[in-house]
Parts: sequence; structure tokens; C-alpha cells
Amino acid sequence: MKKNLLTLLLISISVFSYGQWQINGSNIYYNQGNVGIGLSDPIYRFEIEGIEDYATESRTFIRLFNKSVSHNSGVSMKLYAGESGSFTSLSHMSDTYTASPNHADFGQLFTTGAGLMFKARSGIIKFETSSDIVTHERMRINKDGLIGIGTTEPKAKLQIAEGDIYISDITKGIIMKSPDGQCWKGTLNNDGILNFTLMYCPGSVDQINETEKTNYNISVTPNPSIQYISLVTDKKEFKTIIYKIIDLHGKIVKEGKLRLNKGEINIEQFTNGLYILNIYNSRGEYLGSEKFIKE
Repeated sequence: MKKNLLTLLLISISVFSYGQWQINGSNIYYNQGNVGIGLSDPIYRFEIEGIEDYATESRTFIRLFNKSVSHNSGVSMKLYAGESGSFTSLSHMSDTYTASPNHADFGQLFTTGAGLMFKARSGIIKFETSSDIVTHERMRINKDGLIGIGTTEPKAKLQIAEGDIYISDITKGIIMKSPDGQCWKGTLNNDGILNFTLMYCPGSVDQINETEKTNYNISVTPNPSIQYISLVTDKKEFKTIIYKIIDLHGKIVKEGKLRLNKGEINIEQFTNGLYILNIYNSRGEYLGSEKFIKE
């Protein structure tokens, strides 16, 4: 009898102490209140507190471990808010992961929402990599928005120290705006001389319209060109098209008809710079455009 009373007492104490925990099938959940580990008065839904002074694994307060070694093996923590269904996740892929190219053994911060924000209130944002046990700072954004690569004290919007800027595409270069508001692109010729040509300013309405995609894969060759250009396309339905060449001021400088993949346009008399070649079918319907440079 005494044994039964003791058992009943222990059950009553257990229910009284842990009555907020509920069981649903194989799940256990906590309906109200906060959960604390290492403290008795948590102010957040889930809070862990401890004192760990040494650089050991004991400083890892939460560990998520997926022991799978399949080609899809990875582990993540997902964050949701609101009703959109979008989320942000912090994840790590296993060294056997092959479901996406070049993702094996990588950590990833990913979102399906509007984007990612990195904030450091009154501080800096640093990007570091390590070799063995030595950590190297590779880039930083300071509290004033200055970006430094190879330096911890950037003095300009972008400062690169102890390194080079390498532009491998010969059609790309340095874009600068002149005092009158026009934009110029500097590209290097075979003599090592930087030549500047007039272009649409990045982000301008003209530049956006000029780069609109079309269903026709077209290209101008050679580009840049000194004397003649040809229009090349993989479409066979048009043998002859109408073309119009427009300068950066929107003026038509030349127009006519052209046999695709065969005909040439003489641009020898053009002023050096950037031009847009628009093409149309015989009914005057717009087919596409391509830019080219006259040297």
C-alpha cells in the first residue's frame, strides 16, 4: 500500500512539474511559456545560457548532424515569417553531396524571399578565408560604406591594395562619366593604349532598351570593326532583312537591305564609337538588335 502511495505521489509531482508538455503520437510539444537551458527564467521562446571559457566543442551550444552519406545529404535550419511561404535557411552540404554542381562540403545562406541583408550597426562587415590555422581578411566594408580589398582601412568607395584588376574580355573595360553627363568606355588595343568610346550610361533607359532580349540569336562580326560589318544569325526563315543603324543620339546614320550571313555593310565613314544595328523583316516588323563598335 505504501509503495502504491509513493508511486502515485511521484506521478502527481511529475504531472504537476511537467504538465505543460503535451504528447501527440510520437511528438512532444510545449504549448505555452518559454524554454530555458542553463537558466530558470528565459525571456525568449527558447534560450540557452552557459559559461564556456575554452576553445573546445563545449562552446557549441546547438549541433545539427545528418549522418546520411547519400548524394543529397545535407542539414539546414529554416526561418519563416508571415504568410508568403518564403524562407531563409542556413545549411551545410555533406562531402558526398552531388545533387547540385560544386556544392559538396559547402555551407550556404539561402533565401526564397526578396533578398538577403547584411547589417553591422555602427560596425564593419568582413570577409575572411583561412589557410591552416591562419585567418586572412580578404575584403571589408567599413561603417562609411567604403570597400577595401587587401586593406583594412579603405580610403575610397573601392580600394584594391597589393593586387591587380584583371579584365579578360577584350570588349569590356572601364566606364567613366564625363562632366557633360556622357559615358565613355575605355578598352585596350594591341598597342597597350586605352581608347575611350562613347556609350549608353549603365542603367539608363536607352541602355536597358538596347539590351532587350529577342528570339533571334544575332551577332555582328567583326566587332569592333574598322571598315565592314556582317550580320550573322542561326535563323533561316529570313534571307533578306531591313536594317537601320542608330548612333548614341538616336539618329539613323545608315539604313538599307541586307542578305543574312552573306551581305556586308560599309561603316568606314562612321565616327569612332558605339552603334546599334536594328533589324526588321520585309513587313517592317522588329526582329532584334545588336551593338557594335566602330574603331
